[in-house]
Amino acid sequence: ANRATAHMLGLPLETLPHRMFSACILPADQEIHAAFHEQLLASGQPQECELRLLGPQGSVFLAYCNGTLNADQDGMPRVHMVLIDITQRRKTEDALQESEERYRQLVQNANSAIIRWKEDGTILFFNAFAEHFFGYPAAEIVGKPINLLLPEQDFNGSDLSGLTEDIVRHPDRYLTNQNENLCRDGRRVWVHWTNKAICDDHGEVREILSVGNNITPRKRMEEALRASQATLEAALASMTDAVFIADTDGRLVRFNDAFAVFHKFPDKNDCPRTLAEYLAVLELSSADGEPMPPENWPVMRALRGEAVSNAEYTLRRRDTTQTWMGSYSFGPIRDKRGTIIGAVVSVRDISEQKRLEADRQRQYSTLQGINHLLAATLNCQTEQELGAICLEIVQQLTASDFGFIGEVNDRGLHDIAISDPGWAACSIADNGNRHQPPGNFKLHGLYGRVLLDGQSLFTNDPANHPDRIGFPPGHPPVETFLGVPLRQNGKVIGMVGVANRANGYTQAEQETLEALAPVIVEAFMRKRAEVALRAGEERLRLEIGRASCRERV
Repeated sequence: ANRATAHMLGLPLETLPHRMFSACILPADQEIHAAFHEQLLASGQPQECELRLLGPQGSVFLAYCNGTLNADQDGMPRVHMVLIDITQRRKTEDALQESEERYRQLVQNANSAIIRWKEDGTILFFNAFAEHFFGYPAAEIVGKPINLLLPEQDFNGSDLSGLTEDIVRHPDRYLTNQNENLCRDGRRVWVHWTNKAICDDHGEVREILSVGNNITPRKRMEEALRASQATLEAALASMTDAVFIADTDGRLVRFNDAFAVFHKFPDKNDCPRTLAEYLAVLELSSADGEPMPPENWPVMRALRGEAVSNAEYTLRRRDTTQTWMGSYSFGPIRDKRGTIIGAVVSVRDISEQKRLEADRQRQYSTLQGINHLLAATLNCQTEQELGAICLEIVQQLTASDFGFIGEVNDRGLHDIAISDPGWAACSIADNGNRHQPPGNFKLHGLYGRVLLDGQSLFTNDPANHPDRIGFPPGHPPVETFLGVPLRQNGKVIGMVGVANRANGYTQAEQETLEALAPVIVEAFMRKRAEVALRAGEERLRLEIGRASCRERV
């Protein structure tokens, strides 16, 4: 035995010639050594195996053993052993296997279609999400042309037959692109693609790695909104999913650029690396606003073994107060023994989608209010009844405590209607000691600004608004205010105002009230025309009666 062997085993060199090699082998590996020794003696050929040996101070290391059979000077067989410590190499191999397993789990569990194809268009890889989304089993479509997933023309009539060839020729132009794709059942879907060219040593494109996200629901929602509202914003900018991998301690070991964008960080280098750091930066709550403790965050649920798709959370940055919503899909990463070794989480920003849904609901509610108001015009007998119904609808759609409708005359603003809550809170008395506001208001203050400028106005801090003039004693308190002018033939003839929405007014409530304003004017003009017609008919009836009496006399 040489000094390297003595150092490896942690034994004095001089003791090795008198020590049985089997005494250095762990009991569990004795059978391996016995078989190795028996085969060496039986065959006379070199043999090799791996054994766990006792090292210095009771440590254990993995050794590669290579044995050959030789004869000594007396012709007696002797076994010559070469030992190599392969402990670190085995750890490296295990780490590589774990990394490959994580990558496989990431690709298979990603909430995206992942397709790899050759420069001639032949499909090489088709992940599970792509199978489900497009309807093709991987075994059927791998080896087929990528153009199977493309219609000949998109909805605009543009030719898509040369798209794949153009991506290969000009990969830099197609780092991201949106186009229609074709499913196995003939359905057309919209997909946002992120493409990565894989080149050989000469810079020639050999493969394309394409990661696609389904944007069909967003496209359909945009089309529906364009049909119902001509002023809808242009198509939403597409976003790729944010993806990250965490170890069992909650440390982020890998994440993409979209992760930084989604969490409102300038760059990946600015992103924290541990869950504890994110707890100091982010607040998470359920879709209905219930705060989520750290143990119920997606990554912790995944580390407990949960696999969930499309779980919605609300996020809030503690430092900037930015708030947004995300749709999470997550699951555990397991090794070949089934032990959880990490978690993979993908998330996309659905804030805009939720806003669009809210806009559609608001538009629907506004149309219902308009229909109700027009129906009331036919059923009400007086302006007072009509005014009460108008205010009831206005308050309901804007979630306001009270409101009023006023008409401009030569003495200022004359109130046509004021809601019951406004009357109840009002303690201004007239000369007859009746609790009501004065009949005419001078055109100044917040409502005056609406009338003089002919522009809508809302404020959630009336006390500090530049146009505030205060209120007379007994006036109901006004904590938030929204006013919209009423016009006839382009001229401002009055206004409708609401106050005291619990969470303050936004552009949404202003747009709702602006949509109702021309309908309110039309309703009152019709009612006045009806009243005038009835009065004229009554006068005509009286005149006819008087004429009849005179004839009889």
